Amino acid sequence: MDATFDPTQFHPTFLGDDQHTLPTDTFHRYTMDSFLQSAHEYGLPSDVINSAVVSAYGFFGLAPSPVVEGLGTHVNLGNPTTMYDDSMCIDRNELMHYGVHDKDTLSLIATHEVAHQLTQLMYAQGQISPWQSELISDKWMGFRAAAEGLDIEKVIHTFDGLGDCETHPGQDLRERHMRQAYDTYNNLSRNGVDLNFNVLMDTAMSQINADTDIRPREIVAQQNALANGGNVMSYSWTQSEIDSHIREAQDKIDFNKSVIRENEKIKADRISHGLPHALSDSNINGAKFELEKAKKDLENWKNTKPAKN
Repeated sequence: MDATFDPTQFHPTFLGDDQHTLPTDTFHRYTMDSFLQSAHEYGLPSDVINSAVVSAYGFFGLAPSPVVEGLGTHVNLGNPTTMYDDSMCIDRNELMHYGVHDKDTLSLIATHEVAHQLTQLMYAQGQISPWQSELISDKWMGFRAAAEGLDIEKVIHTFDGLGDCETHPGQDLRERHMRQAYDTYNNLSRNGVDLNFNVLMDTAMSQINADTDIRPREIVAQQNALANGGNVMSYSWTQSEIDSHIREAQDKIDFNKSVIRENEKIKADRISHGLPHALSDSNINGAKFELEKAKKDLENWKNTKPAKN
Protein backbone atom coordinates (compact mmCIF):
# COMPACT_ATOMS: atom_id res chain seq x y z
CA MET A 1 0.00 0.00 0.00
CA ASP A 2 1.31 3.43 -0.94
CA ALA A 3 1.18 5.55 2.22
CA THR A 4 2.70 8.65 0.67
CA PHE A 5 0.81 11.77 1.82
CA ASP A 6 1.07 15.06 -0.05
CA PRO A 7 0.57 17.90 2.49
CA THR A 8 -0.17 20.42 -0.28
CA GLN A 9 -3.32 18.61 -1.32
CA PHE A 10 -6.84 18.85 0.05
CA HIS A 11 -7.87 16.47 2.78
CA PRO A 12 -11.35 16.46 4.43
CA THR A 13 -9.83 16.11 7.91
CA PHE A 14 -8.98 19.81 7.79
CA LEU A 15 -12.47 21.03 6.97
CA GLY A 16 -13.42 21.93 10.53
CA ASP A 17 -16.69 23.82 10.95
CA ASP A 18 -16.78 24.98 7.32
CA GLN A 19 -17.36 21.58 5.77
CA HIS A 20 -20.99 22.37 4.95
CA THR A 21 -20.25 25.74 3.37
CA LEU A 22 -17.06 25.14 1.44
CA PRO A 23 -15.42 28.21 -0.08
CA THR A 24 -14.24 28.15 -3.68
CA ASP A 25 -10.60 27.96 -2.56
CA THR A 26 -11.10 24.88 -0.39
CA PHE A 27 -8.20 22.99 -1.89
CA HIS A 28 -5.85 25.85 -1.03
CA ARG A 29 -7.13 26.67 2.44
CA TYR A 30 -7.46 23.19 3.90
CA THR A 31 -4.05 21.66 3.37
CA MET A 32 -1.77 20.24 6.03
CA ASP A 33 0.44 23.34 5.76
CA SER A 34 -2.46 25.69 6.42
CA PHE A 35 -3.67 23.50 9.29
CA LEU A 36 -0.25 23.51 10.96
CA GLN A 37 0.05 27.26 10.45
CA SER A 38 -3.31 27.84 12.15
CA ALA A 39 -2.33 25.56 15.01
CA HIS A 40 0.93 27.48 15.45
CA GLU A 41 -0.77 30.88 15.39
CA TYR A 42 -3.51 29.88 17.84
CA GLY A 43 -1.53 30.71 20.97
CA LEU A 44 -0.01 33.88 19.45
CA PRO A 45 3.65 33.02 20.04
CA SER A 46 6.20 35.83 19.91
CA ASP A 47 7.17 35.22 16.28
CA VAL A 48 3.53 35.56 15.20
CA ILE A 49 3.13 38.73 17.28
CA ASN A 50 6.25 40.29 15.79
CA SER A 51 5.27 39.30 12.25
CA ALA A 52 1.76 40.73 12.70
CA VAL A 53 3.08 44.04 14.04
CA VAL A 54 5.70 44.36 11.28
CA SER A 55 2.95 43.70 8.73
CA ALA A 56 0.80 46.48 10.20
CA TYR A 57 3.60 49.02 9.98
CA GLY A 58 4.42 47.77 6.49
CA PHE A 59 0.92 48.61 5.34
CA PHE A 60 1.73 52.27 6.02
CA GLY A 61 5.24 51.95 4.61
CA LEU A 62 6.78 52.48 8.05
CA ALA A 63 9.57 50.86 10.01
CA PRO A 64 8.10 49.16 13.09
CA SER A 65 8.33 50.63 16.56
CA PRO A 66 9.72 48.37 19.29
CA VAL A 67 7.32 45.65 20.41
CA VAL A 68 6.81 45.05 24.13
CA GLU A 69 4.78 42.15 25.47
CA GLY A 70 2.99 43.34 28.59
CA LEU A 71 -0.37 44.21 30.13
CA GLY A 72 -2.94 45.68 27.77
CA THR A 73 -2.67 45.97 24.01
CA HIS A 74 -1.99 49.61 23.21
CA VAL A 75 0.61 51.96 21.84
CA ASN A 76 2.92 53.82 24.22
CA LEU A 77 3.07 57.34 22.83
CA GLY A 78 5.97 59.65 23.54
CA ASN A 79 6.48 63.14 22.17
CA PRO A 80 3.48 63.74 19.87
CA THR A 81 5.67 65.31 17.18
CA THR A 82 7.49 62.06 16.43
CA MET A 83 6.98 58.29 16.27
CA TYR A 84 10.59 57.49 17.12
CA ASP A 85 9.94 57.32 20.87
CA ASP A 86 6.76 55.22 20.60
CA SER A 87 6.43 51.50 21.29
CA MET A 88 3.78 48.85 20.70
CA CYS A 89 2.56 46.89 23.72
CA ILE A 90 0.89 43.54 23.02
CA ASP A 91 -0.98 41.56 25.67
CA ARG A 92 -1.23 37.98 24.40
CA ASN A 93 -3.65 36.84 27.11
CA GLU A 94 -5.96 39.81 26.61
CA LEU A 95 -6.09 39.22 22.87
CA MET A 96 -6.85 35.53 23.23
CA HIS A 97 -9.55 36.37 25.77
CA TYR A 98 -11.24 38.42 23.04
CA GLY A 99 -10.95 35.57 20.56
CA VAL A 100 -7.87 36.73 18.66
CA HIS A 101 -5.90 33.63 17.63
CA ASP A 102 -4.37 34.40 14.25
CA LYS A 103 -1.82 36.69 12.67
CA ASP A 104 -4.20 38.52 10.32
CA THR A 105 -6.62 39.56 13.06
CA LEU A 106 -3.77 40.61 15.34
CA SER A 107 -2.23 42.56 12.49
CA LEU A 108 -5.49 44.48 11.96
CA ILE A 109 -5.55 45.34 15.66
CA ALA A 110 -1.93 46.51 15.39
CA THR A 111 -3.03 48.63 12.40
CA HIS A 112 -5.47 50.38 14.75
CA GLU A 113 -2.60 51.19 17.12
CA VAL A 114 -0.31 52.43 14.34
CA ALA A 115 -3.08 54.78 13.24
CA HIS A 116 -3.04 56.23 16.78
CA GLN A 117 0.66 56.92 16.32
CA LEU A 118 0.02 58.64 13.00
CA THR A 119 -2.68 60.90 14.48
CA GLN A 120 -1.10 61.57 17.89
CA LEU A 121 -0.15 65.16 17.02
CA MET A 122 -3.70 65.87 15.83
CA TYR A 123 -4.95 64.53 19.15
CA ALA A 124 -2.37 66.42 21.21
CA GLN A 125 -3.31 69.67 19.49
CA GLY A 126 -7.03 69.10 20.06
CA GLN A 127 -7.85 68.69 16.37
CA ILE A 128 -9.63 65.41 17.08
CA SER A 129 -11.51 64.22 20.16
CA PRO A 130 -10.92 60.91 21.96
CA TRP A 131 -13.83 59.27 20.13
CA GLN A 132 -12.71 60.61 16.77
CA SER A 133 -9.25 59.27 17.44
CA GLU A 134 -10.64 55.78 18.11
CA LEU A 135 -12.95 55.80 15.10
CA ILE A 136 -10.19 56.97 12.76
CA SER A 137 -8.11 54.02 13.91
CA ASP A 138 -11.09 51.69 13.40
CA LYS A 139 -11.49 53.13 9.90
CA TRP A 140 -7.92 52.18 9.07
CA MET A 141 -8.60 48.61 10.11
CA GLY A 142 -11.48 48.59 7.63
CA PHE A 143 -9.40 50.18 4.88
CA ARG A 144 -6.60 47.69 5.31
CA ALA A 145 -8.92 44.68 5.51
CA ALA A 146 -10.47 45.71 2.21
CA ALA A 147 -7.13 46.49 0.59
CA GLU A 148 -5.61 43.13 1.50
CA GLY A 149 -8.68 40.91 1.53
CA LEU A 150 -8.54 40.30 5.28
CA ASP A 151 -11.48 39.12 7.38
CA ILE A 152 -12.93 41.90 9.55
CA GLU A 153 -15.46 39.78 11.43
CA LYS A 154 -13.04 38.54 14.11
CA VAL A 155 -12.00 42.10 14.92
CA ILE A 156 -15.59 43.29 15.01
CA HIS A 157 -16.35 40.45 17.42
CA THR A 158 -13.88 41.98 19.91
CA PHE A 159 -16.23 45.00 20.19
CA ASP A 160 -19.05 42.82 21.56
CA GLY A 161 -20.61 44.29 24.68
CA LEU A 162 -18.62 47.54 24.66
CA GLY A 163 -20.67 50.52 25.79
CA ASP A 164 -19.97 54.23 25.48
CA CYS A 165 -17.36 55.69 27.81
CA GLU A 166 -15.41 58.92 27.94
CA THR A 167 -12.56 57.81 25.72
CA HIS A 168 -14.15 55.09 23.55
CA PRO A 169 -17.40 54.87 21.58
CA GLY A 170 -19.61 51.84 22.01
CA GLN A 171 -19.84 48.69 19.93
CA ASP A 172 -22.40 49.96 17.41
CA LEU A 173 -20.40 53.03 16.38
CA ARG A 174 -17.13 51.17 16.12
CA GLU A 175 -18.64 48.40 14.02
CA ARG A 176 -20.49 50.94 11.86
CA HIS A 177 -17.37 52.87 10.94
CA MET A 178 -15.18 49.84 10.39
CA ARG A 179 -17.71 48.31 8.00
CA GLN A 180 -18.25 51.67 6.32
CA ALA A 181 -14.52 52.02 5.72
CA TYR A 182 -14.34 48.49 4.32
CA ASP A 183 -17.18 49.13 1.88
CA THR A 184 -15.93 52.60 0.98
CA TYR A 185 -12.47 51.31 0.09
CA ASN A 186 -13.91 48.67 -2.20
CA ASN A 187 -16.27 51.16 -3.87
CA LEU A 188 -13.56 53.75 -4.45
CA SER A 189 -11.18 51.08 -5.72
CA ARG A 190 -13.75 49.86 -8.24
CA ASN A 191 -14.13 53.45 -9.45
CA GLY A 192 -10.39 53.76 -10.05
CA VAL A 193 -9.69 56.29 -7.27
CA ASP A 194 -6.04 56.63 -6.23
CA LEU A 195 -6.33 55.42 -2.66
CA ASN A 196 -3.30 57.02 -1.03
CA PHE A 197 -2.95 57.90 2.64
CA ASN A 198 -4.29 61.44 2.33
CA VAL A 199 -7.36 60.38 0.36
CA LEU A 200 -8.21 57.71 2.89
CA MET A 201 -7.60 59.96 5.90
CA ASP A 202 -9.77 62.70 4.38
CA THR A 203 -12.45 60.11 3.69
CA ALA A 204 -12.31 58.84 7.25
CA MET A 205 -12.61 62.34 8.73
CA SER A 206 -15.43 63.28 6.37
CA GLN A 207 -17.46 60.21 7.30
CA ILE A 208 -16.86 60.68 11.01
CA ASN A 209 -17.81 64.37 10.87
CA ALA A 210 -20.99 63.45 8.99
CA ASP A 211 -22.10 60.99 11.68
CA THR A 212 -24.45 63.00 13.88
CA ASP A 213 -24.51 60.28 16.56
CA ILE A 214 -20.91 60.75 17.60
CA ARG A 215 -20.59 64.15 19.23
CA PRO A 216 -23.82 64.10 21.31
CA ARG A 217 -23.03 60.65 22.69
CA GLU A 218 -19.43 61.60 23.42
CA ILE A 219 -20.59 64.65 25.38
CA VAL A 220 -22.97 62.49 27.43
CA ALA A 221 -20.17 60.01 28.13
CA GLN A 222 -17.91 62.83 29.28
CA GLN A 223 -20.62 64.22 31.52
CA ASN A 224 -21.23 60.78 33.02
CA ALA A 225 -17.51 60.43 33.71
CA LEU A 226 -17.46 63.75 35.55
CA ALA A 227 -20.54 62.72 37.52
CA ASN A 228 -18.68 59.61 38.68
CA GLY A 229 -16.43 61.57 41.02
CA GLY A 230 -14.12 62.90 38.31
CA ASN A 231 -12.86 59.46 37.39
CA VAL A 232 -12.00 59.08 33.75
CA MET A 233 -14.55 56.37 33.11
CA SER A 234 -16.37 53.42 34.62
CA TYR A 235 -14.46 50.97 32.46
CA SER A 236 -12.15 48.17 33.52
CA TRP A 237 -8.73 49.67 32.85
CA THR A 238 -5.58 47.71 33.55
CA GLN A 239 -2.76 49.43 35.42
CA SER A 240 -0.69 49.33 32.24
CA GLU A 241 -3.40 51.19 30.30
CA ILE A 242 -3.75 53.75 33.07
CA ASP A 243 0.02 54.31 33.12
CA SER A 244 -0.01 54.74 29.35
CA HIS A 245 -2.73 57.42 29.55
CA ILE A 246 -0.87 59.18 32.34
CA ARG A 247 2.24 59.32 30.15
CA GLU A 248 0.15 60.52 27.23
CA ALA A 249 -1.39 63.33 29.31
CA GLN A 250 2.05 64.34 30.60
CA ASP A 251 3.37 64.38 27.02
CA LYS A 252 0.54 66.72 26.03
CA ILE A 253 1.39 68.97 28.95
CA ASP A 254 5.06 69.08 27.95
CA PHE A 255 4.17 69.63 24.29
CA ASN A 256 1.81 72.53 24.93
CA LYS A 257 4.28 74.14 27.33
CA SER A 258 6.87 74.01 24.55
CA VAL A 259 4.39 75.54 22.09
CA ILE A 260 3.73 78.38 24.52
CA ARG A 261 7.45 79.00 25.10
CA GLU A 262 8.26 78.98 21.40
CA ASN A 263 5.43 81.32 20.46
CA GLU A 264 6.26 83.68 23.31
CA LYS A 265 9.78 83.95 21.87
CA ILE A 266 8.37 84.58 18.40
CA LYS A 267 5.97 87.16 19.80
CA ALA A 268 8.74 89.00 21.67
CA ASP A 269 10.90 89.02 18.53
CA ARG A 270 8.08 90.40 16.37
CA ILE A 271 7.27 93.06 18.95
CA SER A 272 10.92 94.13 19.03
CA HIS A 273 10.80 94.56 15.23
CA GLY A 274 7.49 96.38 15.27
CA LEU A 275 5.67 93.50 13.56
CA PRO A 276 2.13 92.21 14.23
CA HIS A 277 1.89 89.17 16.51
CA ALA A 278 -1.76 88.14 16.37
CA LEU A 279 -0.89 84.64 15.12
CA SER A 280 1.50 84.09 18.04
CA ASP A 281 -1.18 85.27 20.46
CA SER A 282 -3.64 82.81 18.92
CA ASN A 283 -1.17 79.95 19.14
CA ILE A 284 -0.36 80.79 22.76
CA ASN A 285 -4.01 80.97 23.77
CA GLY A 286 -4.80 77.70 21.99
CA ALA A 287 -1.88 75.93 23.67
CA LYS A 288 -2.90 77.29 27.07
CA PHE A 289 -6.39 75.90 26.56
CA GLU A 290 -5.04 72.48 25.58
CA LEU A 291 -2.57 72.62 28.48
CA GLU A 292 -5.40 72.99 31.00
CA LYS A 293 -7.31 70.12 29.39
CA ALA A 294 -4.23 67.92 29.58
CA LYS A 295 -3.72 68.81 33.24
CA LYS A 296 -7.29 67.75 34.02
CA ASP A 297 -6.81 64.52 32.06
CA LEU A 298 -3.63 63.81 34.01
CA GLU A 299 -5.38 64.30 37.32
CA ASN A 300 -8.31 62.11 36.25
CA TRP A 301 -6.05 59.27 35.14
CA LYS A 302 -4.02 59.49 38.33
CA ASN A 303 -7.28 59.02 40.25
CA THR A 304 -8.41 56.07 38.13
CA LYS A 305 -8.26 52.72 39.87
CA PRO A 306 -7.27 49.58 37.93
CA ALA A 307 -9.76 46.77 37.52
CA LYS A 308 -9.64 44.01 40.10
CA ASN A 309 -8.98 40.59 38.65
